[in-house]
Amino acid sequence: MKPKFKHTFIVAAVLLAMPAFAAPPAGTPYYTDRVDKYINEVSAGAFDSANEIMCLVGQTKAEEFINKGSYVALVDNNLCGKTDKANPSNAASSSGEGQSAASLAPDYQKFTMDVTQADANSPVQAKMWILSAGDRTGDPYQQIQLLMTVTETPNATSPLGKFRMDWIGYPATTGNVVIDYNDVIFKGFMTSDTDTQNRARLRFFDQDTRGDSETKATLIRTSASAGYGSTYSAEDGYQGSFNIAFTENEFLRNSGSENMCFSRNDYVNNVWSYGLYNPSNGARVNRNSGFQVKTDLNNRDSGWASYWGVWLPNGQNLTNGQALYKVNNDGTDAGTAYTVLKTGGKLIKNQKETLTLNAIKNVPLNIGIDENGSRQDYQAEWNGSAFIKTQKMECTGSGNNQQCYWLPVQNPNLTFAADSDDINAYSNALGGNVRIPLRDGNGNQAALRADTAVTLYKRTTVMPGDAVPVTLQCYDQCIQANGSTVNHSDTPTNYTFGTDMLLKVGGTPITSTSQEGLHTGALVPVGTNLACDWSTAQNPQTCTWKAWNLEAFYTWETGSNSWNQLTALRKADGTFESFSQPLQVKYAHANNDDTTSQFRLEYAGFGNLQGIPGKCVSMSTHESVTCGPNTRWIPEFSIADGTEVTDSDGTTYLVKGLGMEQHMRKNDAGCTGMTTTSFDLPVIGDLQSPTPTLGAIPTVTAAPKVVGGVIQYR
Repeated sequence: MKPKFKHTFIVAAVLLAMPAFAAPPAGTPYYTDRVDKYINEVSAGAFDSANEIMCLVGQTKAEEFINKGSYVALVDNNLCGKTDKANPSNAASSSGEGQSAASLAPDYQKFTMDVTQADANSPVQAKMWILSAGDRTGDPYQQIQLLMTVTETPNATSPLGKFRMDWIGYPATTGNVVIDYNDVIFKGFMTSDTDTQNRARLRFFDQDTRGDSETKATLIRTSASAGYGSTYSAEDGYQGSFNIAFTENEFLRNSGSENMCFSRNDYVNNVWSYGLYNPSNGARVNRNSGFQVKTDLNNRDSGWASYWGVWLPNGQNLTNGQALYKVNNDGTDAGTAYTVLKTGGKLIKNQKETLTLNAIKNVPLNIGIDENGSRQDYQAEWNGSAFIKTQKMECTGSGNNQQCYWLPVQNPNLTFAADSDDINAYSNALGGNVRIPLRDGNGNQAALRADTAVTLYKRTTVMPGDAVPVTLQCYDQCIQANGSTVNHSDTPTNYTFGTDMLLKVGGTPITSTSQEGLHTGALVPVGTNLACDWSTAQNPQTCTWKAWNLEAFYTWETGSNSWNQLTALRKADGTFESFSQPLQVKYAHANNDDTTSQFRLEYAGFGNLQGIPGKCVSMSTHESVTCGPNTRWIPEFSIADGTEVTDSDGTTYLVKGLGMEQHMRKNDAGCTGMTTTSFDLPVIGDLQSPTPTLGAIPTVTAAPKVVGGVIQYR
């Protein structure tokens, strides 16, 4: 008997689409690059882990190595996982220089395998020792021991065959050595068999032994495209129980209080990741945008180093001189070591660009308004005739427990004080600060029109090696050595900026521990003419606002927050890791009213196109709702494959979606005659006793025989 490790049963049954492959008529990466798809359905969440486990095990090609000794398989998590964008707090992110997520580079996990079968009529036993980074931030590395016993090959009655799979997870080192066999992190099982009516049945149970989560499900398939099931999941404060039924065309979900019907033929697509391609040859546009890093290779915590700096999860902070390690994606345990350069501030280059209001129609702008003596942050958009508030920021809690959400507004009209000269805003989509004049050249209030000039100041952080004037001058908001600030002075404050990446006045670095952060006004090269038009030799006067009309100027910011500071990685030879600056591209988005809005998107590497605005939807109905509990953040729109975008040099690229979420549309008139059934769910008592302990991991010195599901040699 030769077992087949498939996951098609779960995919077809609970609608979770695994990676699909686009047709490659031209044979170029634009056509052949993988497109990852999955269907988001709240009641199917209990099957996510089951689906992923079957996919991962399938990559080991265990059926090809029966009785051939122990071997190593490198399994790519990215071929089996799904994008997690369910955190509603993401909707409140407004940093224009936030760290980018990892791209679609392989994320290998080491499986040490030993597959045996006593004879052709005996079950096949596949023993697996797996090195895992853990499930949550803060978890240590884990050694997972998994035993799969296959008793029947797949057939018409049992599409997955008949098997039992049991697993247990222990804390371990990066060398895959178990720290304590008495410290069990999680355990569970999965079975595939038939019920008393000879219907294919799948049962799944997984429990975090620390009591944080539990997932269980029973699924019955009555035909190739129909069946019933019951699911339960509890994790991160969410708990849900559902009964489901599905046919080829419809999906019925019962939560205990109501039925909801969805169409299996009508989907809404939300694209999470994109690639850019050369239109002439279909080649990928790659950027050395960043890589995964850890402060300790023995710990699960991982962050991301990029052009914008270093981001670490769970509120971790880096210190100057600290060691940081690049995580290799080749299945090895070692990582390249760096020394962190962390300064108390950072220098920003501001590059000027002129647009019109019409060009940024419907583009979200973050605008702060003084209301009742305090600042209120809004998102607003120019709708063609006026600025309309779309959302306002509300925050609860404080410190690391603070959560902020964009909430709907009661009064959408955005008005400005009569004495206002400009609208000052920030836009993630445009990539910088935006200034819109409210007065004409004579100083009179002027009505905003489609052709009103808009000045965009694109912001980029100065990194080691960038060309910057050694001496800079400041005339407004000039931070002094003692922390005080001088405003509107005709006598400049002179600063120096050196290879230590610190701005200094009189040799003293300009740094602050302020949580709010401190920012200078415009910094310009020595000799820049900022004299007022009426300035004379006898009465010299400086108009500091003229700095904002320059093609480029600098600003310095400092504070206690990571985004107010520079973090760079020094190699062993003393040079710094060089990252490509994310590519800024223009995207013309067609609105529903037949107008077009220009979005400035940031391409930080393959699979990582940032700047598309988002919204919150209900986890249950997928309809737009106020951000909060049981909601998800999704993109406001998705870019169609083949859409053209252009960079600042006029070079054109093609966009292709690489990671896509689909959700079924509600079908209130459908599901006629369908009912759900409540099935018994697995319980902890169903766990194999004793839980399988496979013993010491076999020693394998040979190169991996399987990488990403592809056999390298036998």
